[in-house]
Amino acid sequence: ASSIDWSWVTGYEDGTFRPNAYITRAEAVTIINKMLVRYGDVTSDHAMQWPDVSKTDWYYSNVIEATTEHNFTRNADGWNETWTFGTGVDDEVIESVSGSHITE
Repeated sequence: ASSIDWSWVTGYEDGTFRPNAYITRAEAVTIINKMLVRYGDVTSDHAMQWPDVSKTDWYYSNVIEATTEHNFTRNADGWNETWTFGTGVDDEVIESVSGSHITE
């Protein structure tokens, strides 16, 4: 199976696919999150904030998911995560972060 078959790489909103174009960090982090099944609506007070990443950017949740240090457990639905913050075994559950399968 290829990265297209797994929907890790989906092309652009205008229906084009640009295999010879340079990849942006937003596109790279989106692909990596898809490969690792890391999806989330990252509204946590613990979430990293970046001056060049706006909450209205299409890649916002992917960048925040990838750059916010956290532990997690996968919820029964297979997509959502419960985030924990701490050192491991005795982490305090801070919040449940809901996610969705991103198909853009």
